[in-house]
Amino acid sequence: MGKRQCLFCTNPAKTREHLWPVWILERRIRISPFNLRRRNRDSRQFDGDVVARCVCKQCNEGWMSEQESAISPLLGSLMQDVSLTLNKNQQHELTIWSVKMAMVWEATRAASGPKYHTQDIRTNYRINSMIPSATIIWLGRCNDSGLHTTIGDIQFNIRGTKNVSIVRDTCEGYAITLLIGHLVIQVVSITVPDEDQMFCEILLPSDLVGWDDHLVSIYPYRVNVTWPPQESLTYNVGAFSVLGLRDRWNPAIR
Repeated sequence: MGKRQCLFCTNPAKTREHLWPVWILERRIRISPFNLRRRNRDSRQFDGDVVARCVCKQCNEGWMSEQESAISPLLGSLMQDVSLTLNKNQQHELTIWSVKMAMVWEATRAASGPKYHTQDIRTNYRINSMIPSATIIWLGRCNDSGLHTTIGDIQFNIRGTKNVSIVRDTCEGYAITLLIGHLVIQVVSITVPDEDQMFCEILLPSDLVGWDDHLVSIYPYRVNVTWPPQESLTYNVGAFSVLGLRDRWNPAIR
C-alpha cells in the first residue's frame, strides 16, 4: 500500500488530525455521543475524539493550527449561544474554517469511494484560501447543545438557460452538516461541468422550501448577517431539526 498523501500538499500524511479540534472538545459541550453518517451506511456513534491520518506535520502544526487559534474566539461565542452580527470579515473566517472541516471530514470516507474535493481543490484552498466553486454555507441555531456531523454525496438536476443545450442534465455535489454547541453549519458544494457553467440553472430540491426563517447564509458573503436566525432548530424533533436539515437533500443524498 502506498503512502497516504497530505490532503493539502505533497508531503506524506503522517499526522493523525483531530477531526474535532481539541479546543472544541475541551469545552465539554457534548451532551451525548455524536453521529457520523457515511455514504450508503447507517450512522455511527462516537463518544470521544476522532482522528484520521490525513495531513502532514507541517500543515497540522502550521497554517491549520494558526487557523484554529484565529477562529476560536468567534466560533467559541457562537457555539456558546452568544448572539452576534457577523460582518464580511467574520463571515469569511467562518467560511474558510467550515470548508476546511468539510475537507478533513471527507477523509473519513473509504479510500476507494468518490471524493468531491480533489487534490487541486484542496491545494488551491491552502495556498489561496480559494472556496470551491458553487458553494453555499448556512448557519442555524439548535436548542440543544452537542456535537454532530453528517457527510454525503448529493446530485442535482440542471437545465439549460436561454434555450442553450447543455452536455449533462445532472451535476454532483457534497454536503456536510455540523452541530457545534448551539451552532449549526451546513456546507454544500456543487460541481457543474466547465462547459455548462455559463448556461445552466441548478434545480434545488423542493424540500428546501420553508427553511428561510431557520437559517442565515454566510457564503456568498452578505454585508451583515445576524445570528441566530428568527427560528431555532431542534436536534431531532419536528420538520425543522438538525437531522431534518441533513435530510432536506434527500433524495439527493445517496
